Amino acid sequence: EKFQRQCWLVQEYHLMIKQVGNGLFVLGGKYVELHNQIQNETKQFIKTYFNGEEIISPSILSVENTKKCNYLDSFPNQAQMVSRHLDGLELGMNSPTVCYHLYSSYANGVVDGNKTYVMTGKCSRFEKGELNDLTRLLQFTGQEIVHIGSYDYVEDCFAKSVNYVKQIFDYFELDYKFETASDPFFGKNRKLKIRSQKIHGSKIEYKLYFPNEDKYLPVGSFNFVGPSFH
Repeated sequence: EKFQRQCWLVQEYHLMIKQVGNGLFVLGGKYVELHNQIQNETKQFIKTYFNGEEIISPSILSVENTKKCNYLDSFPNQAQMVSRHLDGLELGMNSPTVCYHLYSSYANGVVDGNKTYVMTGKCSRFEKGELNDLTRLLQFTGQEIVHIGSYDYVEDCFAKSVNYVKQIFDYFELDYKFETASDPFFGKNRKLKIRSQKIHGSKIEYKLYFPNEDKYLPVGSFNFVGPSFH
């Protein structure tokens, strides 16, 4: 019965999805209702339990901040650069993640105490192949919770977040698993970066079982980046 209910939900939402390009989709109807509900519940949860502040970020990372974040050194294969058609003027990079904008906003400044932010924005990453479902997209809406402050504060938030998500999945009786993971690094230091991430357990990915796909798919992750953006 549970399996049938999950399949019915997938079929219902599928009717609200229109593909408009490779890895590009227009979403509507029940899908948007569910999306907005999850977004709103997450924001309220972060405000209640972490005294978090909500932030909306731009979809483009400036030329200066593109260089500062070193994304092009680690993931040049996924970067989507932005330039003006008329004269080729470089504007920056389509933001591959939301949190870079927070680090950029703190540049040359001081973190005044421990803080938590829930951030929402458009993210873009180049993905190879035929992208005909929602597993991998060229652009998607990202919602990230970022904790910034002392080591103890961030470590405590990391542990609490893992526990909270586990409780939510258990409550809804979802089939899930947590795995120590690494980012898809690229370039000459690729192996070193992957090894470091796995040794320190700084990235934990959570996957949900999708009956229609008959496999586990990653839906989010916890990342302890340490002083990487100091």
